[in-house]
Amino acid sequence: MEASMLRRPSALCAAISAALFAIAGLAAGPAAAEQATACEVTRVVGRATVVREGASLPLSANVLLYERDQVATGPDGRVEIRCEDGSTIVVGDRSTVSLASFVTPPTQRGWVGVLLMIEGILRVTLPGTKRWNRLEIVTETAVASARSTAWIVDARKETTGVFAVEGRVRVVGKAGGEVTLSPRQGTDVRPGAQPTPPVVWGQPRASAALARTTMP
Repeated sequence: MEASMLRRPSALCAAISAALFAIAGLAAGPAAAEQATACEVTRVVGRATVVREGASLPLSANVLLYERDQVATGPDGRVEIRCEDGSTIVVGDRSTVSLASFVTPPTQRGWVGVLLMIEGILRVTLPGTKRWNRLEIVTETAVASARSTAWIVDARKETTGVFAVEGRVRVVGKAGGEVTLSPRQGTDVRPGAQPTPPVVWGQPRASAALARTTMP
């Protein structure tokens, strides 16, 4: 296990990230706060950092996060993030995720967010309100989205696994095809392939995913 450094994102994911930022036309960091949904770090375990405007800073509780911030954890790291509406994001160990877009123009009915999952695992829990129109988690092989539910995305080089903890989750493969997960169901999306049919994950796999995205 590499205990001395955080893993680096792939070139493809870096390109995806740049494209998302360009399409959204986002301003970086706190300067975008008038339009962006600020989220706050509530708990940190182990090593975790945030990259903002090219600078890498250690993460701790009460730090505000903004669009285009990139959160990374080490082998023993976990980060809990809470947003204005009560949504929570738990970033597991050995993970890198960018808050690519949290903009809600006044003309839209609800918030629309994009998290770029570069590698690793995270769990998102959305409140049972109508404030979210859609929240998407984008990986190299899939896009998982929902409006009010809880789900886990495990992004690896060889596949993306998506698990619905609660509610229903839509998973679209970048190579085509889509599935809708019911609670306790999961799917895998490999490069160049469609999502596998939804199946109930076995206890070992489900328990491992839940454990890696639970704060101690």
